[in-house]
Amino acid sequence: MSDEKWPYISVIITAYNRESFLLNAIKSAVNQTINKRHYEVIVIKNFKEHTVDEFIDNHNIKNIFMDGSVGKFLYSGVSVSTGEIISFLDDDDLFSKDKLQVVYNKFKSNNNLCYYHNAHITVNEQYQKFDSKLGRSITFNLSSISVRKSILNLNNLKKINSNTDHFMYLSALESDNNIIADKEELTYYMFHNSVSHIDTDDINLFIKSRNPDLEQDIKPFVMFSKMFISKKAKNYMKQKITNIEIDDYILGENKKPVNPLNILKKCDRPFSARLEILLAYILVRFHHNFRNIIIKKFLDNNKKS
Repeated sequence: MSDEKWPYISVIITAYNRESFLLNAIKSAVNQTINKRHYEVIVIKNFKEHTVDEFIDNHNIKNIFMDGSVGKFLYSGVSVSTGEIISFLDDDDLFSKDKLQVVYNKFKSNNNLCYYHNAHITVNEQYQKFDSKLGRSITFNLSSISVRKSILNLNNLKKINSNTDHFMYLSALESDNNIIADKEELTYYMFHNSVSHIDTDDINLFIKSRNPDLEQDIKPFVMFSKMFISKKAKNYMKQKITNIEIDDYILGENKKPVNPLNILKKCDRPFSARLEILLAYILVRFHHNFRNIIIKKFLDNNKKS
C-alpha cells in the first residue's frame, strides 16, 4: 500500500533509575520479524549509559533524556511518535520476536480496534520462565498493551503518576471502539522478588503490609473520575473503587463501601470473581467471625500468585 503512512507502529520504552535490563528490552523491540519500516522505537529515560546509548545511536532509535513522572515520560514519547499505533514496553520486559507483526495485523484488519492486550509469559530476573497466575486481566502490564494513538488525551496523560495500564483501558472505554483481549503470549513479563507481595503466614503482618497499598490504590481512580465521563468508563471506575473499599473494609478499616453493589459492574475481571468479593464483604459485614477466614484466603491467593 503505497499511500500508507510509515511507520505504522511506535514502540515507546521507558526506564527510570534502572539500567540493568534496558538494553535487552530495546533489543527485543529492534529484533522483530516485521518489516523495519513498519515501526519506530522511542526510548525515554532519566539516565545516560554508554552501552545503551551507543546501541540506540547505531539503530536509529529516538533517545529522550528527561526527568519527571511516568505520565510525563509517556507524554514525551507519544508527542514525538509518528506511528498510528502505540505499543508500550517497560525497561525490564521483553517482546516476543513476532509481537509487532501480530499487533500490525490486528489493527490493520480492524479499523475500529483501539485497544489490544496480549497475554504474557512470566520470567524471573534471569529470564527463566515459571508458572504464575499473576495478572490475567485485560489491563495487566503496560508491556502487553497497544493502543490507537488517537484515543489518548495527551493533556491528561502527562498528569498521571501511576496506573498507566488502567489509563489506557479507560481511554479505550471512553472512545467506545473495539477492544481485544488476546490469549497469544507476546510479552515476557519480569517478576521481581524485591517488589513481590509479602510472603508470610502471619495474618497481622499481611494486613500491615497491605493497608498502605489500598490507601494509595484508590487515588488514581479518583483522578481518573475527573478525566473520563462515558458511562462505560464511570462504571469501570466505580467497580474498581468499590473493590478497593471492600478490601480495605475486610482488612480492618471501619469505613464501609459507599455502594457495595458497584462491585458487580462490568470490568476487566470475571463476574464470578466480583461476586465472590461481594459475598466476602457480606459475610464480614454481618458475621465478624468470618473476617480472619477470608483474610487467610486473601493471604493464600497472594502467595499463590
